[in-house]
Amino acid sequence: MSYTETKNFNIIERGDYLEVQIDCENSSANAFNRKVLEELNSILDSIPENVKAVAFTSAKTTFVVGADVNEIYELAKTEDIEKLASFIRYGQETFNKIEDAPYATVALLNGTAMGGGLEIALACDYRIAGNDPNIKLALPETKLGILPAWGGTTRLPRLIGADNAIDLICSAKTVNVKQALKLHLLDGVINSNDFKMVNIVDQCLESLDFSQATIEKIRSKKKSRLKLNMIESMMVFKGAEGLVSKAAGPHYPAPLEALNTIKESKKLDRDDALELEANAAVKLGQLPVTFNLIEIFLKDQFIKAKNKKLSKDASIPEIVGVYGAGTMGGDIAYVTANNNILTYLNDAKEGAAEKAKGKAKDYLMDKVGKNYITIEEMTSVLNSMVVNESGGPKDIAVEAIYENFDAKVELIKSIENSRIIVSNTSTISITALSEATGKEVCGMHFFNPVKKMPLVEVIRGKNTSDETVAEVVAFALKLGKTPIVVNDCPGFLVNRLLFPYLLTFDKIVKKVNYFEQIDKVMKNWGWPMGPATLCDLVGIDIAYHGGKIMADAYGWEFDPDGPISTLFKSGELGQKTGSGFYNWKEKRGKKVVNGVNYSGNTTTETISEEEIVSKLMEPMYKEAQKILEEGVVDSWDEIDLAMILGAGYPPFMGGLSKLNEGK
Repeated sequence: MSYTETKNFNIIERGDYLEVQIDCENSSANAFNRKVLEELNSILDSIPENVKAVAFTSAKTTFVVGADVNEIYELAKTEDIEKLASFIRYGQETFNKIEDAPYATVALLNGTAMGGGLEIALACDYRIAGNDPNIKLALPETKLGILPAWGGTTRLPRLIGADNAIDLICSAKTVNVKQALKLHLLDGVINSNDFKMVNIVDQCLESLDFSQATIEKIRSKKKSRLKLNMIESMMVFKGAEGLVSKAAGPHYPAPLEALNTIKESKKLDRDDALELEANAAVKLGQLPVTFNLIEIFLKDQFIKAKNKKLSKDASIPEIVGVYGAGTMGGDIAYVTANNNILTYLNDAKEGAAEKAKGKAKDYLMDKVGKNYITIEEMTSVLNSMVVNESGGPKDIAVEAIYENFDAKVELIKSIENSRIIVSNTSTISITALSEATGKEVCGMHFFNPVKKMPLVEVIRGKNTSDETVAEVVAFALKLGKTPIVVNDCPGFLVNRLLFPYLLTFDKIVKKVNYFEQIDKVMKNWGWPMGPATLCDLVGIDIAYHGGKIMADAYGWEFDPDGPISTLFKSGELGQKTGSGFYNWKEKRGKKVVNGVNYSGNTTTETISEEEIVSKLMEPMYKEAQKILEEGVVDSWDEIDLAMILGAGYPPFMGGLSKLNEGK
């Protein structure tokens, strides 16, 4: 049998079976755009009815990463709603052909299936995955401001239950093979994930029940109404509404829209539910927040591609030394060991390294208790984290002591037998460290908490070679971080942008004599917390010392009698001392306003919400423009992504670059 020649699929005949291997041209991963869907449609139309079953596989290391986001972005940019609606419905029709086919269908997942990649699998009768912990399954569309509209909100609730589907779709949660099997998202797992191996596909297909009665039963469940009685329905959707609303917040409409779509389609059959799903997706596609979130996603992809290219010839470190076992150093050592790198943690203070490893053990034990990892996995990490031993030559040595130039210089001078030395500093010049020590140094600024914060600034000093930068980028990628390369300057990127914001806040509070209202305004604007809370959590001492250093470096105004200085001098350092701008001692879990008059004024001026936002954000934006003019980073893409990942800048805004759009 001959099939239509395509550029994105390989057709392999296997006796009574047919394998449709997805292999998108000129790409390292499979993604569905209009052209790929058209080719898939042609293939489906040409398959004879006497084929017993069709298996969908991938020629790449992943299955399918989803729809082509670039195509969705271009459709959103044109503001032609009909084109976007047509693309959505065409995908639905294509996957319906798979679900309605006269033959059985199977998705054999050799790798990760995201978005449209999981939706084509949902349209199949069976889903089988390789036994690989790196395989991830998700419908992450709500992160982009849209919803899974190629059958995701229709088929998933009918397959795994409305409550489980709501959890996965509205939170954009990723699950592994083990979790997916438990949810009945997968029908089986095989020991190999290499479906190119001889007979593997045949063995999978021959093990499945393709009888007409079985296939009809499978399809009927996915095409019928949700089987929920009134009480079950009320419990599922009423309970979910509050949770989803709280998690999403007021600026992200997609999760609630997805929930509402699932709810409204519960009494509909497949085709009517798909129509509702498409309409909801088109509605979301018209919102500015969706366009902004897609732009941020594409910027993230651009940085990922840039880092991949930069580090392609760099070696991954096998042995790392971390010097300094405080909060940052201990967590850096843990994250390194957790990524299968032999890590030696040392600290001059007696017992500090052991304490850091003990904290890592407690953290891992908690994960074991929650069944996130096994005892064996925990043991492996702890075995990779060796304390108070020199360990011989290192690929990378990480200096991670407190923020003091002379102390860092002394430590770096003492480090021997390491190919690369990096300093985890947030403000100190890398060039100055290199000149003072006579050694090549690269900056590697981690953000606290290291376990959770994805950003790492890789700081290039005047004496830092391209090869060293590439190796440090490769190291950060191995740790699962997003590295952004920054040329050396005081504060580097994120702190240089954040301190004008904090110092302006300090100035305003002294003038108007209140801060809690400013906190509320900035949180409502979109920040995860206001500037007063941020100072308290980071530490008033950090804000004070960092502010002085940055002000001296750039000639900014720093008030020695301002609120931050006043708190620092009185020893009120924020959450860690129980008191700062807020009193953290009273009412467990709640902040209580500290009733100190920070300005010394007895009168209070008023300032509008618009003025508060403008006065705080404009200095940050102007500093970003200077950063670009000086060539500290290459583009707004680095700035936007760094501020989102490192400082919590609101993603729905589309990045700092768009601050003044529409004004």
